[in-house]
Amino acid sequence: MYTTYHEAIAKPDDVTSTIPHAVLADEIKAELQQWSVKEAAYFYDWNGYYFFLYLSNGDRIDVKLT
Repeated sequence: MYTTYHEAIAKPDDVTSTIPHAVLADEIKAELQQWSVKEAAYFYDWNGYYFFLYLSNGDRIDVKLT
């Protein structure tokens, strides 16, 4: 799995879906823990190639789908 962390990428207004931390893959949970950005739930979006998690601090994590 390939993840990247992007600072100051605000969530678009049309992104309204949320996902709880508990249902994320263990690999994603480990990355969030490593970056110290674990939250109870995240806004998310995807485009078929990447899964985007929007953090409450205004940052975004991209997870490349394989």
